[in-house]
Amino acid sequence: MAIELFYTKASDKSPRKWYDAHHSTWGSHASWMCFMHYMERKYLPSYPSDYALREYNNRFVATMFWNGEGDMPMQEIWDLQLSGKVTSAERLTMQSMMDKAYFLAKDFPRVRKAWREYVKENNGEGVVKAFSDLIASIESLIASTPAIHSIGINWSSVNCFYDTFGKDDSECYDFVADYDKIESEL
Repeated sequence: MAIELFYTKASDKSPRKWYDAHHSTWGSHASWMCFMHYMERKYLPSYPSDYALREYNNRFVATMFWNGEGDMPMQEIWDLQLSGKVTSAERLTMQSMMDKAYFLAKDFPRVRKAWREYVKENNGEGVVKAFSDLIASIESLIASTPAIHSIGINWSSVNCFYDTFGKDDSECYDFVADYDKIESEL
């Protein structure tokens, strides 16, 4: 599965229309899934199970068997973004992976720095390549697109970007601004 990039132009009036950047990189599993597994194992205990297993029980597997009763197992991972335990880079990286999240092109240096800090700690070969390729693709997009306003990342090409984001940014949110708000409250 590919990671796809979309953008809005500064010249568009709000809400801004999404344009297909025709930039895609491999590595949606190595970026999104590995990050979530990393966060879960770093900050959360093994998921409770009725079966005595020797390995870490992760919430992804538990979610597949979730019957809709009680809390959804993955919610604990998503809730980490509001925890004071996680690093700023981890929080910003998680924010970048939320549905309908985009960032302003001018904020890309902050996003790139956060991704690189996460990659330093979780430096598996696939993770390093996936994030390096994604960073290079965004740098290329910004350099080749005059007056770019914002960038949306479709972390999994299995889900249609326009079904997830919509045709314009009216229902989307600037995750860097949201991150700043969360950081100030923590």
